[in-house]
Amino acid sequence: MDKFYFGAKCGAKFTDGEGKYYTTMYTYFPYQCMDGVKAYYAKEANVTDGVGEVICKEITSGKVPANTAVILECSGLTPKENRLVPLPSSYNSMTGVFTCNSVTPITDNLLIGTYFNLNFNGHINRTKYDPEKHLTFSISDEGSLGFYKWTGQYLTPAKAYLDLTKISASANSFRLTLTSEEDGVEQVRPAVRMTPAGVYDLQGRKVAESLDDNLSLPKGIYIVNGKKIVIR
Repeated sequence: MDKFYFGAKCGAKFTDGEGKYYTTMYTYFPYQCMDGVKAYYAKEANVTDGVGEVICKEITSGKVPANTAVILECSGLTPKENRLVPLPSSYNSMTGVFTCNSVTPITDNLLIGTYFNLNFNGHINRTKYDPEKHLTFSISDEGSLGFYKWTGQYLTPAKAYLDLTKISASANSFRLTLTSEEDGVEQVRPAVRMTPAGVYDLQGRKVAESLDDNLSLPKGIYIVNGKKIVIR
């Protein structure tokens, strides 16, 4: 069955600096992750002092339900390195949904996706980008993977977006934190690029190149590589 696959293509800049690359995916059919690819959905989102964080939980079975927007963690950049195998499923003509008995639906996902159709006159049924409703997956100037505002006009199809209508607190961006369970123990890690990217205050202003270069910073809370650092 794994001969019939499609794959995830990642951008080289969307990395945690430790050999993992990230992209998003949204399909109308269920599929199984191969080659060590991991799929995450957005479980919850928090805003602290204006800084947003979205907590993404791993789908430990590796089986992604149909019509489920996810973040994919990959070890390569090309589709042939990050295989995704469609799962046998049945189509309900009344609901227009593909289902697979071996895949558990996800009902609390904060991510959404979109498609569009093509005809001889061009694109139809495209979803217009709304900064009040959507944030797109990207990487910030300081190297934090997350969801940020965009300048495009229409949402790119088959990709995932953070649905701001499902989040009570507001923020212009949400940094990414990934969670998974290994042997019953939850593992939590920020998905940020592990390179020095400066020290920022909570208003997003750069105040130093690094903590080592400026030990005389005033007491307070700072952001370094997407993490909060408290100087006392």
